[in-house]
Amino acid sequence: MFTRKKIALCILIILIVLPIIVYFYFKSQWIAQPLEIGVQVPSVKIETLDGEEVFTCSIISKKSLLIFFSTDCLHCRKEMSELCIFFPIIKDSLNIVAISVSDMKATKDFVITYKIPFSVYLDNNGEAKRSFHVFPIPALFFIDKEQRIVQYKVGEQKREHLWLMLKGFSGFINDSLLWQL
Repeated sequence: MFTRKKIALCILIILIVLPIIVYFYFKSQWIAQPLEIGVQVPSVKIETLDGEEVFTCSIISKKSLLIFFSTDCLHCRKEMSELCIFFPIIKDSLNIVAISVSDMKATKDFVITYKIPFSVYLDNNGEAKRSFHVFPIPALFFIDKEQRIVQYKVGEQKREHLWLMLKGFSGFINDSLLWQL
């Protein structure tokens, strides 16, 4: 009977202590601190959907929204769909660039299925994701024309909030076009 109490006590301790250990492990190891506002965009190799290697700094030539996404992430799908709606309105004042953390086939299928109108690249080896300190996804980076990070948002954004961020960052004034969509 004494050993049963010891076993029950050990199980109880494990059930209490283990989640605390796991929490602190993930907090310190997996959840990277985002890049600081004002830092230059890291220059990392990514790949076009045609297999050509380019650097992140070469794809940003004006104010840009850079989004990291995964093809199997429901939040990413919703966010990318919303960006497709807003893109025709803001494309002259803001560049949208997406970096997929999924494989080539899944990304190409995604681009076709969702009719993505903006540039999509691949982060095959996870170097861009690590360099930008991306966790979780979707991750949005608002980048100025000097290639400095101005704002960082993570997770799915509500449509209205996403529009306000895009509108504010791009300098777009006319809301009447949005409500026609």
